[in-house]
Amino acid sequence: MAPPVATGFSCALDSEPTSPTIGSHKSLPAQWYRDERIYHIERRAIFSKLWMLSTHVSRFQKPGDYLKLELAGYSYFVILTKEGNYNAFHNVCRHRAFPLVQKETGSSTVIGCKYHGWSYSPSTGALIKAPKFNTVPTFKPSENSLFRIRTHVTSAGFIFINFAANMDDDEGVPPLPTEADMPLRSDPSRIPPGQLTFEEHFGDLVSEWGNFKPQEYEYAYSWSVNGAYNWKTLMDGYQECYHCTIAHPGFAKSLSLDSYKVTTKTNFARHTADNNTKLNAVQPKGAGDNDAPPTFTFVFPACGVTVTDVMWYMMRVVPLSATQTKMEYDVFKRKSVSMEQLKEYMNFYEQVEEEDYLLCVATQRNLNTGIYSRGILHPNNENGVLYYQGRVKDYVEEHLALEKKLGHEWNPAAPRSQCEDKQTSGCGSEGLDSVCTSLGPEMTW
Repeated sequence: MAPPVATGFSCALDSEPTSPTIGSHKSLPAQWYRDERIYHIERRAIFSKLWMLSTHVSRFQKPGDYLKLELAGYSYFVILTKEGNYNAFHNVCRHRAFPLVQKETGSSTVIGCKYHGWSYSPSTGALIKAPKFNTVPTFKPSENSLFRIRTHVTSAGFIFINFAANMDDDEGVPPLPTEADMPLRSDPSRIPPGQLTFEEHFGDLVSEWGNFKPQEYEYAYSWSVNGAYNWKTLMDGYQECYHCTIAHPGFAKSLSLDSYKVTTKTNFARHTADNNTKLNAVQPKGAGDNDAPPTFTFVFPACGVTVTDVMWYMMRVVPLSATQTKMEYDVFKRKSVSMEQLKEYMNFYEQVEEEDYLLCVATQRNLNTGIYSRGILHPNNENGVLYYQGRVKDYVEEHLALEKKLGHEWNPAAPRSQCEDKQTSGCGSEGLDSVCTSLGPEMTW
């Protein structure tokens, strides 16, 4: 497995043996956790064009309800329309780029800008009001709709988004495959990531929640915290329980760690373990004797979903920069559980999250120093880490190869209507000479 190596303009890629020996299972280089240039490559290669878990339909109760979110610098909002659709738009007014949505949550039947009063339809994103522009003969409202983001809602109510814009038609909806496309689509590995449908990208992810009954739960509360660490620093820890005995002593006593298993799938991973039935067992306060073991699902690139008989919660790892990350948690309780019971129960899981937070802050300090470069990962106990880091490498590698072919940077999230001037850096036209030659050999994996 090999990330890009700076060799002049080419951004060449070295090969890493994939044999099962421990010596071949090395971590990503530390530079990947502190270099802003690499973060911006990841932003283009991963966050700008892949399907990503955003939120859940339980956050919306009536038409007009919206939720403002951010991911890797992209501010956007999801809104429930009167037609019952969950639409997502970039939080950008088409007039002067002012953020349309200011509050984290709210409700409105019209999306209005608080700068100059432009207004938009939640159902389509169409511009419905632009004060005084009726006197401008050349102005075309139809060319000033909101920047729409693709969405997919699963049968369990999980809302996914995809920022990739340049593969879409003018309505922000991916074009239907033509007959000529069908041979290509029979092999998803040959399709550029931004063009993959949800099912092609995630495979059988939906079946992971086949027995999950979201109608039995309701939204309870959220919390967030900023951390001085790279987004991958946290996700590395999420992919294994090798550290649980030492770092999470309470959590370790709740499960039979000998049975802990990480099963890697298609851009997601399933974490399972049996409950601890020994005398030293520790369970969250309020857990029932016959409760099923919790399940943990990692959704690439930076989300986790924990489901228990009492509650479920979603964790979003939101990159802010190469060394800054925001952790966002949404908690949903079983309807028969009171808020008091939930809080007592969640103290257990919040303690685990705090322990992970402290691990990441301390680890990142050392990743920043230049002393540590790479470590060895256990092929069995850290198989989830190897898979996850391999996906990061693959997407970065593929995107850099495409940019090399294009001869300039390319941001898949940039709307086509904004890319008329191919020389603007906003559409990803910066030459790769300076980018590739400045990364240095530390990027080698």
